[in-house]
Amino acid sequence: MDERLLPSESILHYLQISPEFYGTATQPERFKKFNSNGMPIQEPIMDGDRILGYKTIYNQDRPLCFDYKKVSEKYGIILESFRGDAEQKEEDKQQPKQVELPFSDT
Repeated sequence: MDERLLPSESILHYLQISPEFYGTATQPERFKKFNSNGMPIQEPIMDGDRILGYKTIYNQDRPLCFDYKKVSEKYGIILESFRGDAEQKEEDKQQPKQVELPFSDT
């Protein structure tokens, strides 16, 4: 696609210096590993030559923690939902604010 990607270390730096950043979780969390198709990576459970089933592969990591309210207000990211979403009036829905990201080329 001939796109220049920002190195992971740079993205991590920008995330950690943002005012919304709280810190890193004190306890590690388990995360499923995904392949390039977005499917969880699984390995077979073998009994000799027979496959008995599959088990999902996990990573353990300490996730970054952010102030959800600040992130939601600044970038319009809404992770909360409820059954009444479809019935909510269009004018009542929160509109995302256009904010230039610190690492964008434009």
